[in-house]
Amino acid sequence: MRYFYTLLLIAGLVLPSLRAQTPITDAEREEFGQFLADCFNEGDMGTLVARMDQNAYLDLIVDGLGLSAAELVGFREGALKGLATTIEKQFGNFTAGRFLRLQDSDRGKRILIRVLSDDGAVNYFGFIAGKSKKGELVWQDCFIFLAGETMGETSRRTVLPLVSQMRKGALGFLKPKEAEYAQAFPMVHKASLQMQGGQLIQAWHTLEPLPEAVKLDRTVIMLRLRIAQGIDEAKYLRVMEEWEKTYPGDQSLDLISIDSELLRKNYAGCLRRIAAVNQRVGGDPYLLLLSANVCIESGDYETARKNARQVLADEPTLYGAYDTLMSIGLRSKNPKETLAVLDEFGERFPTVDVDAQIVHGDEAFADFRQTDEYKAWAEARKAKAEATEAPAAKSD
Repeated sequence: MRYFYTLLLIAGLVLPSLRAQTPITDAEREEFGQFLADCFNEGDMGTLVARMDQNAYLDLIVDGLGLSAAELVGFREGALKGLATTIEKQFGNFTAGRFLRLQDSDRGKRILIRVLSDDGAVNYFGFIAGKSKKGELVWQDCFIFLAGETMGETSRRTVLPLVSQMRKGALGFLKPKEAEYAQAFPMVHKASLQMQGGQLIQAWHTLEPLPEAVKLDRTVIMLRLRIAQGIDEAKYLRVMEEWEKTYPGDQSLDLISIDSELLRKNYAGCLRRIAAVNQRVGGDPYLLLLSANVCIESGDYETARKNARQVLADEPTLYGAYDTLMSIGLRSKNPKETLAVLDEFGERFPTVDVDAQIVHGDEAFADFRQTDEYKAWAEARKAKAEATEAPAAKSD
């Protein structure tokens, strides 16, 4: 029983409502999409969770399981006890959100949000909206592009065998893979806790002896991928290859494979993956920025430069494009180009001391700091600053 509740909490369940709802207009969805994006930008996971329809979440979990009224009460108490904390933790890794568009799905129009983590990792959340009894928009489920399915689908698939264990006959029968997963869940849970505690090697060894069918379960293979990513490239690429063989054509595969293609130095393949994701989400400037960075790695500076400039035209707040342009100047040993980008950045962000904070704050500029062009530029900046300070000193 405790494992059943634990799974509900670690899976991050958000389930579709079974109740009839007042139709939602596109304008309402778009406004709600901006609201959700702002929650990520402000790091306000509490508000994000507050606009989640937890009753809809429970509706699908218990639908068709034949639980008694008393069991339903216990289910609700156990499932909801740590739900808010779990959702906040799951979404809290992403601190930058941007509403992109509405996207058709088999459950109506999804609200597509691009999210970025602090280290630049990208994911896309397709929120499925409904209305509360008060007529306020709430989100009932969320399609996670990296997972290739909704939170509700992940949860439903993994919870069913555990419900059967909790109450014999609740499902009637289990498929062989479901039965294997139910038996292995204590070890999966243990590995998850080990990973959260930073014990990556131990977590890897906890999962290795499990049956192949369990290790290739979508939930478990994602857990293994996250663990392997923190250990070494060989393990990471091995799990990626297993994913590709097990789920060919999977919606999440292109997004997940960007890193692995880059590790293999398969730049053409990496660009194809990015293009496929871009088509799937309906276009996103951030993906163009990723392609620019891949082009830098492949030595195609002209395309990288063109893409980075297009990013700034399409989404001026994607400041990473300036980093890309600076990298092009540094990699191509073109100090004049690097200086031009630094000046452009300094004009856009006058409170940033580009010399102290960027040129001297990043060792990637070490060779650049030795060039005659940089030294002349730095001297000119110093002279200009002194000339500006002199009149101010006299007036004092």
